[in-house]
Formats: sequence, C-alpha cells, structure tokens
Amino acid sequence: GGGIGTGVVVVESPLSNIEAKRDENPRGEGKGDPTIEIGQPEVERPGPQEQGPRKDDEKKASSSGRGHETTEEIEKRLLGEGVFDENFVSLKDDVGEELLPEILNLYISDGEETLGSLVQLSNGGDKAVDFPEIQKLIHRFKGSSLNIGIAQMCGYCKDIRKLCVEKNAEETKRELASMREGFLKVKEELESYIESLLKRKRH
Repeated sequence: GGGIGTGVVVVESPLSNIEAKRDENPRGEGKGDPTIEIGQPEVERPGPQEQGPRKDDEKKASSSGRGHETTEEIEKRLLGEGVFDENFVSLKDDVGEELLPEILNLYISDGEETLGSLVQLSNGGDKAVDFPEIQKLIHRFKGSSLNIGIAQMCGYCKDIRKLCVEKNAEETKRELASMREGFLKVKEELESYIESLLKRKRH
C-alpha cells in the first residue's frame, strides 16, 4: 500500500532527557516491541502498579473549593485517585519544587501536541487508521508519562497499544477520544498544582 500523507510531523519529545537528569544510572532493559522503532526509550520504573484507576466513578472529584487546595492536598488527592503514582513523588524529590513547574508545563505541551497528532492519525476519513504511527506516538508518550508519574495516561497508552496490535480501528478511535478527554482533565489538575506551587513560592 502507499503511504498516508497525514502531514503529521513526529518531533522528539523535550521530556526525553528528564530521566537522564534525574538519575545518573537510568534503568532500561531495552524491552522493545519489535513493531516499534523510535528514538526515545520507554523507561520502565519499578512500582507496584503501572496503570492507575481509570473508571469514571473513580475519577469523580469535587471541583468545589479546588482553588483553595494546598499543594499537599492536591498531590494527596491525585495520588489517591490514581492520576499520579509513586514516580511523581520520586520526580518531585529528585528535581525539587523549583524545577517541577517547568517540567510539568513541558509535559502538558508535549501531551497536547501528541494528542493532536493522534486525533489526526485516527480521523483520516476514508483512509485506513495508521496503526504503526499511532503506536510510535503512544510508545513515546507512555515513556514521558511514566517518567513524570502520570499513571492515568500510562493506562490509556497501554490499552491503545493493545488495540493497535489487534488492528481494531473502531475501538482505537474510541479509546483515543477517551484518552483526549482524560488528558484535558489531567491538564486542568496539573495546572492547578503548578499554580499552587508558584503561589507558595511567591509567599
């Protein structure tokens, strides 16, 4: 078959160097899916669970009074809801609160760009879904999410990769749409968290 001209340009994630900055001895056994060949390694970090809760009833959180939450309260709530995992706590300890807002903002912009590309790839009209390209982007974004400790996004990535392997076009599109919605909520939470950090810094 001929190539699909989606016009999507895959750029190297600015987050690909975070792991190196955090750890002089990065762990990565090079466990790769033979169908995926990209520049950024997917760094698996040890932890009791990779995928956080994703069900809607587990994602429900009262937004009332959210602006009055302290940094610690937001962090505790997001860890409890499975949005963050222990890798986020490790990142915070490693880089400190001074660098954390910059790293989280990079993750947000990287996520927005990745999700935009994924939506383009899955909405090709009459063209077939570009599973290999989706897998590449998902693989890279999962690596970023693991490094930051955004368990919820890792869960979406894991599910979408499985659907791509199965070449299930309809379910892949549906899950990508769910992932985009989930990311918008995560973005909102991260922005509130960043604001709480900056507010504390000003005081």
